[in-house]
Amino acid sequence: AEVGAAVRDFVSESGIRREDVFVSSKLHPESRSFKSALAAGRESCASLGLGYVDRMLVHTPRGGKLVEVYDALLQLQEEGIVRSVGVSNFGQEHLEALEYYGRPAPVVNQ
Repeated sequence: AEVGAAVRDFVSESGIRREDVFVSSKLHPESRSFKSALAAGRESCASLGLGYVDRMLVHTPRGGKLVEVYDALLQLQEEGIVRSVGVSNFGQEHLEALEYYGRPAPVVNQ
């Protein structure tokens, strides 16, 4: 919420357009299923109050259903809540799993 307020204030005071400020966020590591990741992504975007998030990352491949969580972010992208989908802390085997199941490659592996 504080980040969203800071971005909103900056955009308002500077005259820079929202589209010119890139905002990235990560799903909480406890979001380990499609349903929880979808809810967490929506909640994150709503609390920022920016209309959309430029890039949402899967925080970690550990402890959950990797493809389901990734699918939730792809769903948020289809809905326009998230502009691009990336991952964090993924090893080669995790990226290959996404490829094996026919998912688009993440825009970044942070």
